[in-house]
Amino acid sequence: MFELKLLLFLLLTYTPDVLAAPSQVPIQVPETNAKRKLQGRFLHITDMHPDPYFKEDASETSACHRRKPKKARPRSGYYGMPYSDCDSPMTLTNFTLDYLDKQWSKEIDFVVCRTSPYMRGGVLTDNPAHPGPNGVTSEFSSIWRNFVPFESYQVFQRGGYFSVEVIPAQLAVISLNTMYFYDSNKAVGGCEDGDPEDPGNLQFDWLEVWLSGHVPPSADNFFPDCHVRYTELSLRYQDTILGHLYGHMNADHFFFLDADHVRSTRNRNVSTSGEPHFGKKKRRALYNTLLKTFDDLPKPKHNGSYDDYGVVNVSPSVVPNPYLPSFRIFTYNTTGSALWTPLGYAQYYLPDLESANKKHAPKVKLEGGMDSRGVARIALRMSGVRAPSAEVRKDIELSGRK
Repeated sequence: MFELKLLLFLLLTYTPDVLAAPSQVPIQVPETNAKRKLQGRFLHITDMHPDPYFKEDASETSACHRRKPKKARPRSGYYGMPYSDCDSPMTLTNFTLDYLDKQWSKEIDFVVCRTSPYMRGGVLTDNPAHPGPNGVTSEFSSIWRNFVPFESYQVFQRGGYFSVEVIPAQLAVISLNTMYFYDSNKAVGGCEDGDPEDPGNLQFDWLEVWLSGHVPPSADNFFPDCHVRYTELSLRYQDTILGHLYGHMNADHFFFLDADHVRSTRNRNVSTSGEPHFGKKKRRALYNTLLKTFDDLPKPKHNGSYDDYGVVNVSPSVVPNPYLPSFRIFTYNTTGSALWTPLGYAQYYLPDLESANKKHAPKVKLEGGMDSRGVARIALRMSGVRAPSAEVRKDIELSGRK
């Protein structure tokens, strides 16, 4: 039996109340028994935030729901309003999914997709997520039933987290309900030591059994005890965990899980540097925090050990809040001794969203990627991944021409 390699990512978060929400129906998955040759690629797409109440030529102050005030500028477009607080119109989410279906469905092996409850258009609210099972976990269990393996269904009903083998008996993806770790959720205890019934602790206990991530696992996002447990587990099993893929922040970046920060947190009972809570007025704060975090890293040493560090990749969002719609195509190894290890990614975005309209769809362009050069080399080394070969870099570049 092959050892399972686990790719951690943050997929699902929940809220307990649905206000004026459209009716939800279970998602149907087409049945297929055909075996496909592995392509060595997968899609990571986050934070689509579809808003069925979005209107074209609406004001940002109305969340793009109303045309008043008429003199307010800028105005929402057919495919959304970039750099704003508005969510995505259905035209943007449908365009993105249609594009991916046409251009990439035959070129990827699986999809890592995470959703967010923060639809400010009155569809979902950011109320606290209560311990399950409850009405919300039951509702999502019904909607996502076809995606959750039978053996994980009872656990999903209880807490909204599960694991799935995307490559049978060889590669597993684990979806964590990080609302139970998120320090803005006041309905839970925050992984408090000595509380075995806390939903965050129950989830980590399940992780330890199964070896097991939406909100990135930084010190400023997680409750302190949840951050400590996540970092300890990640570093303890880093020879098995292939990567950490997150979203929620709607900003393209990466950061490190640092054992020294965890030790200082426990010794001094203070928060360590991490990601700030993201908002329109805090974009600069994220930039400054990352600079400080990187500056605090130890200088490279010849033959040095990186066992005390893990790399967390945070992908940009489809919703144009606060930047432009984006998604990533990752490449990974399907042969050799470094089987299943990630090799890099190509990132795509929609740069002409403002000028696009019903007759002229936006263009999808290659924004950049990660390979063995520059900052990406640091991330690959710190995560124990070999630098991509010339062939792999060429594959990423070819992918970018789609």
